[in-house]
Amino acid sequence: GNEGPPDRYSDLAGTALDQVVVTGAVAGDYHVEVRGYDVTSTYQLALDAPAIPQAARSPAPGPAAATNGKPVPEAPLSAVVPNDTPGQSPGGLPATVALSASRSTISPGGETVQLMAQVWDQKGANVAEGTVITFMTTLGTFVESDATVATRQIAGGLARVTLVSGAGTGIAQVIAGAGDAQATLPININDAPAFASVPVVTAMEEEPYTYAITAQDANGDALTLTAPTLPAWLTLVDHGNGAATLSGTPAGADVGDHLVVLRLADSAGLSVQQVYPLTFVARPRLYLPIILRGS
Repeated sequence: GNEGPPDRYSDLAGTALDQVVVTGAVAGDYHVEVRGYDVTSTYQLALDAPAIPQAARSPAPGPAAATNGKPVPEAPLSAVVPNDTPGQSPGGLPATVALSASRSTISPGGETVQLMAQVWDQKGANVAEGTVITFMTTLGTFVESDATVATRQIAGGLARVTLVSGAGTGIAQVIAGAGDAQATLPININDAPAFASVPVVTAMEEEPYTYAITAQDANGDALTLTAPTLPAWLTLVDHGNGAATLSGTPAGADVGDHLVVLRLADSAGLSVQQVYPLTFVARPRLYLPIILRGS
């Protein structure tokens, strides 16, 4: 149409319109271009078979729309596109969903993680503000709905929801869907492993040092023990199932304090460290006087 008041459309004759009524079309997806002043807006319009109520049609008999100045006859199939809905911006049908999280692992028993979804149309543009996104999860619940399904709307280009863990552990498959587009993101709900043993913090010169390490995991995950930081005279042997032995025999040159860092990881990707100073003590020595007898 030609120029009209702000936030309004007009037909080719200059008559202001409160709504645009599309008639005489076949059901399907249409590319719509709206021109006004020096701005052109485009979006996708889906027309389906059911006709809208008569109250939503043009009240007067005769032509309901015009193309190139020629009337278009009324037809049973119609769709109404409001042109002055507050908070709406041009955008096509959802085609791509991107789902991200503030972190990938949380502990069971009420820990939370924020999930964010962004939706683009077929042309790579953001969909309209207010587009509905449905979130679903296989573990935990959503704070916003206290259920495994939450419905949110695009605001500021994103839709946000908060997942809270329950008592169960495992991988929560979170799905965000808008229209026929969806994305899936795994969130690991898992307890971190823990050391059960207390380190031996003193070693004696030329005496064997042994620390029997034990660990546990509340979820029963397989455990691996490594030693990122050790003095050269110590060796770590991992026996599996959360058991390992740290051993060695220091020599006189090893006197002093040494840093020991042990790392415990479970098969779900969580890890903890045990860090302690190991003090090497020199063996006490007894010196006896030497008596020389001379003539």
